[in-house]
Amino acid sequence: MERTLSNDRDLAVSRILLDEAGYNIKAARGYYDPILGVKADDQKSVSPAASSLSGGPNGKLTQKQIDLTLL
Repeated sequence: MERTLSNDRDLAVSRILLDEAGYNIKAARGYYDPILGVKADDQKSVSPAASSLSGGPNGKLTQKQIDLTLL
């Protein structure tokens, strides 16, 4: 009996349709929608200049850095 049921094509089609209905419900809920995001980091470092020829007018060397990452 088990072998007969496992070879029944109508039951196989019913199982496939049941799986497909589950996938359609997930798709309707947005389960497969991509989620995008952005992460931004900024850094600023100030260090004393090694000589009067380097650095800014206040005698300090300032560096700024911004990193953007797509998630």
